Amino acid sequence: MGLDEIVNGFPLKEEWVYLDNASTSLKHERVIRAMERALREFGVNVGRGAHPPGERATEEFERARYIVASFLGVEPECLAFTLNTTHSIHYVLASIRWEKGDVVVTTALEHHSNLVPWLKFSETFGFEVEVVGFNRENGEIDMTELETVVDDDTRLIAITHESNALGSLQPVDEILELAEEFGAYVLLDAAQSLGHMDHDWSKYHFIAAPGHKGLLGPHGTGILYIREDVMEELELRLLGGGSTDYVTRDLEVVTREPPLSFESGTPNLPGVIGLAEGVKILEEVGLDRVERSIRKVTDRILNGLEEIEGVEILAPEAERKTIVPFLIDGVDHAEVGKKLGERKICVRTGRHCASLVFEKLGLDGCVRASVAFYNDIEEAEIFLSAMEDITRGS
Repeated sequence: MGLDEIVNGFPLKEEWVYLDNASTSLKHERVIRAMERALREFGVNVGRGAHPPGERATEEFERARYIVASFLGVEPECLAFTLNTTHSIHYVLASIRWEKGDVVVTTALEHHSNLVPWLKFSETFGFEVEVVGFNRENGEIDMTELETVVDDDTRLIAITHESNALGSLQPVDEILELAEEFGAYVLLDAAQSLGHMDHDWSKYHFIAAPGHKGLLGPHGTGILYIREDVMEELELRLLGGGSTDYVTRDLEVVTREPPLSFESGTPNLPGVIGLAEGVKILEEVGLDRVERSIRKVTDRILNGLEEIEGVEILAPEAERKTIVPFLIDGVDHAEVGKKLGERKICVRTGRHCASLVFEKLGLDGCVRASVAFYNDIEEAEIFLSAMEDITRGS
């Protein structure tokens, strides 16, 4: 299947210029059909039935795991399916064997999903939390502050790969090196980077990501990667059907082997099948081509906005992949989003579930345009033309 044919397979592209990909991706016809096929042909429980439909459901579910794990370059037994990034992060939170004096280091750049759980449950699990700041010009974590904070008490560094608010890429490999120097884990929130760029995901202790963004899957899907050497250090605290093998007469709970031990309850079979189909589309396009396409359109939007009087790009010096955050002088960000929507252009406005970012910037939100590989220069020009009209008051 050629690139044009793939790009034309997203139904909403026929009517909308969709630049809200950091929120969720468009859904391809192939993903929709794969989910429908799953529901029609083997829409029964995974791992529960000895009958042929049940066996096929299990087989297809595990095939999907292999497809997604292969795409990430990790072992299938290290990859669990979850509901979303938030769900994955909570699995990590609940499974680490916390000890008195442990410290979690996170940052003011984080989406609430990678900030709020650590703050709210620190007392419950007995760890402390340190929140490191960032540079407002390039949107990068303050590495000097991080190096000061991280020490032998640090148990985990929870860090975003690409800021969902500012679009800035973080020096995650440098952060991993620092963490391992002190024997700490790194949890990488890859919500805005996975599926958009080539990277060695296997070296991090934990990867949390959604299926419904860069991987082109449906809502209600996510992944949790746990490095193999970390598995045995965890204590499962979210158990039930699927993750439990059996309970003995003496009331001993025997759990299943990973990754099934991290998949409690009935899984989202059609969602996982759709996710695997989305990953297959990415493999056909190729990550090199995905990156080039995204970079080309993102650069055109950035350059075009810089030429429009009255537009301020946030974190102007950031190295970014997919996200362009901005404001228009004298026009509320919500009003900008509304005016663009009236022109059939989709963007996101507000604080983007990243309150500390906007506290630092002294703002109540911004406009966020975000790009996927299926966006093109023509759509960028339509967006920029609309922006010129809005800044002129029309």
